[in-house]
Amino acid sequence: VSSTLCFVNRLESEKDLWSSGTCGGFECYTLNSSTEIASRAEVYDSNEHDDISSVDASFNTLSIVNMKKKMLRFIKYLSSSARSSRFDICSDFQ
Repeated sequence: VSSTLCFVNRLESEKDLWSSGTCGGFECYTLNSSTEIASRAEVYDSNEHDDISSVDASFNTLSIVNMKKKMLRFIKYLSSSARSSRFDICSDFQ
C-alpha cells in the first residue's frame, strides 16, 4: 500500500488547468510490463492506456493506492505553466 499526502497552492479558478495535465504534477501509476514506461511518462493520455491511473495535484489531498507487483509510481514533472510547486509526503506500507 502506498500513500501520498499532496500539497499544492492551487486556486479554485486553476482547477481545470491542473486537471487537464497541461501543468504536469500529477501522480501516475502504471504496470512495469513493457519498455514503453519512459514514453508513457513523456506523453500521458488516459484514453490510450488502460493500465494507467493518475491523481491530479491538489491541496491537502491524501491518496492511498494498493500497489501490486510490477507496478510503478511516478510524478510527472511540472511544466512552466504551473503557478506553484508541488510538495508530497509519501509512505509505503506492507
